[in-house]
Amino acid sequence: MPKPASDILSSITLGNGLVESRQFNDQRQETQLLAMRGGSRYLELDTYYCANLGSSCADNTGNILGELISFDTVGGAAAFGAVQTLVRQKNLWVSSGSGSLPSV
Repeated sequence: MPKPASDILSSITLGNGLVESRQFNDQRQETQLLAMRGGSRYLELDTYYCANLGSSCADNTGNILGELISFDTVGGAAAFGAVQTLVRQKNLWVSSGSGSLPSV
């Protein structure tokens, strides 16, 4: 059984004040990269290794099966989000403000 990801660097503050944090599953696979500054989400990348964007499954082979890419409104630009599964575009949305992301 793999060791937990507790000894992996999970958060760092960059020189420009951006805080980059990462989350890992019990197999030490990165499941989330989040970059924030001043309460604004500059980038969120959620990675899924299970079908249907599941968080755990018995047949996790380590292959990325889906990604969720999103960020909040920053400097007047529209918020953006996209879901990609098996290298095919599934959903794409743009909104005029930050808020909850649509369910997939």
